[in-house]
Amino acid sequence: MASLLLPRAYMSASDKVIDLTAYRKPPEDEQDTTINALWDRLVALTEDAWTWRDAACIAALQQSVDVLKHTIAEEWSKGEDAAVRGVVRVGIR
Repeated sequence: MASLLLPRAYMSASDKVIDLTAYRKPPEDEQDTTINALWDRLVALTEDAWTWRDAACIAALQQSVDVLKHTIAEEWSKGEDAAVRGVVRVGIR
């Protein structure tokens, strides 16, 4: 069996290692999954309201918007440190 010759890696003192950790996609945490599901539901309910144009669909759509308003307002209120860094906070009424 022939042996496989691999080049050897040598590093001098001036060589730099690039840390690629920052470029990796972070795993989606549970909070994002929940919020994404709420937005997906809003889209589905909007399609239903557009199709059926009845009071029940509009009520379900309004309830979904109300839940998202609360969720997003709560999420933004946690960002006090972001506001200090210059990120604009949006108030939802």
